[in-house]
Amino acid sequence: MNKRFYIISTFILIIILILMLIIKVTPVLSLEDYVNIKSVDPSKELVLNEGPQIEFSRVVEENIEHTDGNVKFEFTVHNDELIRSCTLYHNINQPFRPDSKQINTFVQVDYPITFTLENVPDGNYKWGVVCEDRLFRKNYLDEISFIVKKSPPESLDIPDIEIKEDGLFILNLSEYFSDSNDPYLTYEAIDYLEEIKIKIDQITGLAYIEPNKNWFGTTETKFVALNKLSLETESNSIKIVVSQEGDTPPRFVSQVAQGIDEEGVDEDGYLFLECNVTDDYNVKEVSLYSDTSGEWKLEETREINSIDSSINFELKDIPNGQYSWACSSKDNLDNETISQKQEIEVKIKIKLENEIPSFMVNNIETMRSVDVAFSKYLDKDINLSRLSLIKPNSQIYYEADFSKAKRVDIDTPKRPKEVVYIQDIKINPEIIFEGEFYIGNKIDLEIILDYTFKGQKRTESIFKTIEIVKRPRSSS
Repeated sequence: MNKRFYIISTFILIIILILMLIIKVTPVLSLEDYVNIKSVDPSKELVLNEGPQIEFSRVVEENIEHTDGNVKFEFTVHNDELIRSCTLYHNINQPFRPDSKQINTFVQVDYPITFTLENVPDGNYKWGVVCEDRLFRKNYLDEISFIVKKSPPESLDIPDIEIKEDGLFILNLSEYFSDSNDPYLTYEAIDYLEEIKIKIDQITGLAYIEPNKNWFGTTETKFVALNKLSLETESNSIKIVVSQEGDTPPRFVSQVAQGIDEEGVDEDGYLFLECNVTDDYNVKEVSLYSDTSGEWKLEETREINSIDSSINFELKDIPNGQYSWACSSKDNLDNETISQKQEIEVKIKIKLENEIPSFMVNNIETMRSVDVAFSKYLDKDINLSRLSLIKPNSQIYYEADFSKAKRVDIDTPKRPKEVVYIQDIKINPEIIFEGEFYIGNKIDLEIILDYTFKGQKRTESIFKTIEIVKRPRSSS
């Protein structure tokens, strides 16, 4: 029995030794192989050898130039065995060798792979890729040359500028500077007299050039554009000529409708309109005109005595509609300026919000809130009544008198002068889904608010889609 066991054990050991010898003689690149680098043939897309084969994402070209300092090394590995890893080789801030931070493990074959290096300094470089498969076979390492030469913004000549005394000139710098790698440049004005004020809006690229009051003469300036790589370009020297005009009429610096949204819509019918005006000697009066009453007319005149004035006008109880408004101003010599007309839309709005989750995982009851928000200027005009939650089959899930909900007054930069009513509601998935609580099931729950505005009955409603999922997702 023991003799037979020894014979079988010896036979198994012989088989194992034979397999180990077979694996050991399989061609594998040593460290010396990596030192003996072969030059790449630009006409070849595939680097052919026993084991992994590397295909570059485009025909390999020598001296490809990168102008933004960000370099993508793209390739695909082909092989009939599992790829253990692919490693990027380069000589960026190091001798030509593997980059320990740029290794992909268990690589998918026949699928594009990308290594990315950012903020590479200017210079001439080489790169290559070595992939190793399950049998420890590696491809031959080929070098590919590339150049990093980051470029500053490009510029066109800016023409000379002429401004009337007490005037304002707006220069669009984005028309004279450009950068193929960075559409968002930073600008600066340099080398100009203190008699000139230059303000630059970095978002729009507009430069506002304004001489001091009653100053006229000639000066020069330059503009500098800076890209994300901290490379800059300086413009040509620009002559600024301010002509003498004597006592000039008032000039409007800005007109602002306060409290409107990004689309120019006012949500409560209370308009706060600001007219910012300046004069070389004295502003005597500022007036507001509008067509909010149905016809274009003078709304109000304010008498003032100042060189620079910012006047706020208020129009109340304006109904829904599209309107225009403008300002006029007179100085001490009755020189008058009328501003450009501004457009504004009034759309009385009450916001119906909720914290009911869009996705449910567990079939458990939770407390969620439904909120109603509107401007405090509408407080006396709005009376809340019934809140209802309706299931898809038109059955009422929840109903309550919303006038008894909790009230909160908010006044923050994002939500100025706002009234919020909050009602907590039990959300029971078993009832909402009528016992059909399973992954993938979804319903549309309608939230309806009845209220009156200035005695007239109105309704606001929204739909809330709820879906049952396997794991939590971001709620909306």
